[in-house]
Amino acid sequence: MHWTFYIRKGCAYIPATVRAEAGFYVDDEPVSVVPIDDGTEFAQALTKTIGLGNRVVTTPPRDSKPVVLQYAGSASWSRFEKEASCWLISEKEQSWRFGPYRRRDDRGWEEDPERITKLPPHSNIDDVVLAVVRAVRIQEAAGPPNSSPRGS
Repeated sequence: MHWTFYIRKGCAYIPATVRAEAGFYVDDEPVSVVPIDDGTEFAQALTKTIGLGNRVVTTPPRDSKPVVLQYAGSASWSRFEKEASCWLISEKEQSWRFGPYRRRDDRGWEEDPERITKLPPHSNIDDVVLAVVRAVRIQEAAGPPNSSPRGS
């Protein structure tokens, strides 16, 4: 199971994450938009989205517009990428992990193994959500990390 969400201008954009028949994950409806400074609302939105799981959908066309753009009021994905951070939450065999992605050299994001937090085996969803909310709020309070691609 795998979920992504975005942090931009003090808000969390938390789309449902679905799995395309081709095997990759895609953001989908519903999308929750919550302020990250409201820890309770942020946690509830994450819990609700994770509870949706990852349903399988028909592989979308390559030129599909990312669903979060309409909620963010952003004109383009490239603009949104520049202003946002992207986070991962995943679960496999009752082992949870989460963390921010790093920017790729060719645009977009990729997993950053150095910043992934692994929770103890058999952690429950409340443990995961609490840890994610804390980590996001700590990072946002500290300011964005160096968002330059590796080696820059």
